[in-house]
Amino acid sequence: MSIAPNREHVIPDNLTIHDLLSVAPMSMSVDGQRVLLDGIDLLDIVENHETALYVYDENHIRHQLTQYVSCFKKEYENSSIVYAAKAFCSVVMDKIVAECGAGIDVAGGGELAIAKAASFPVERIFMQGNNKSHKEIAEAIDAHVACFVVDTIEELHKINDYAQIKGAVQKIILRICPGIEADTHSYIQTANEDSKFGFNIRNGAAYEAIKEALELENLELTGFHCHIGSQIFELSSYKEAIEVMFAFMEDVRRDFDFVARDLDLGGGLGIKYTIYDQNSSIEEYAHVITSAVKHCAARYDYPLPHLIVEPGRSILSNAGITLYTVGSVKTIP
Repeated sequence: MSIAPNREHVIPDNLTIHDLLSVAPMSMSVDGQRVLLDGIDLLDIVENHETALYVYDENHIRHQLTQYVSCFKKEYENSSIVYAAKAFCSVVMDKIVAECGAGIDVAGGGELAIAKAASFPVERIFMQGNNKSHKEIAEAIDAHVACFVVDTIEELHKINDYAQIKGAVQKIILRICPGIEADTHSYIQTANEDSKFGFNIRNGAAYEAIKEALELENLELTGFHCHIGSQIFELSSYKEAIEVMFAFMEDVRRDFDFVARDLDLGGGLGIKYTIYDQNSSIEEYAHVITSAVKHCAARYDYPLPHLIVEPGRSILSNAGITLYTVGSVKTIP
């Protein structure tokens, strides 16, 4: 949306204000030529702070986080929402996440430092990210984070070695690649067979990692993680992933006498970038996932695990706008 002094060359797109607001932050409104966010004129923000400028709607963020927590708790009491900090990370953002009752998934030392600066509850911090350095692993263990999500054998040994030095036993979750081609663009699929993320089930790497993790004395394996991709609109992809993960967990129970207490299904819920996108609600997403978990647990007579989901984009993206100036034209995309 552009606010220009000369509209002579503007080509109508036949979209209504209602259409445009359907993909905008929930506190945005239009009053004539004024575009407001929570009652504040965006051009006043530009005058005070200049551009380029990112602006987030706190009401929208809190609404999304609260929806995630409440919808999953309603369907599945033993569940946790863990915000993926890579979507947007700042001290204020982390404080909002903590206040809404969610955990946080940090993908490196910088995000961990920001969480610590926000006094985020350490028992709700998950350490994600591939290729973690020795320093990042040491900082996370020293901070007493709740859990590491691990996707290489090398990392298992790095964590175990430092935990041994500190006289600690570190909880970990193994990231598993279930071989699912999620209904999304191939560039943001993360669980197909040739994915670089996680331990592959079909080539045996997942079973080797479990054996290694169970043998290392300063690690406590609590369960498994999988993330099938981003911007997923077809919820059946999640059902398929859950079915694969439970079949895998049953094999692990039989072969290793190990029962997973945690099942982390990642994030990836698609959001509405354009008025033509057909996205699912958080309530629909929660129902599909929790129903599939309960169904599979009953089928295998498997104890219901602690269920974790890691939303990021679906909390932040529609909550934010970018303001920038082109010549004399104030632009609000």
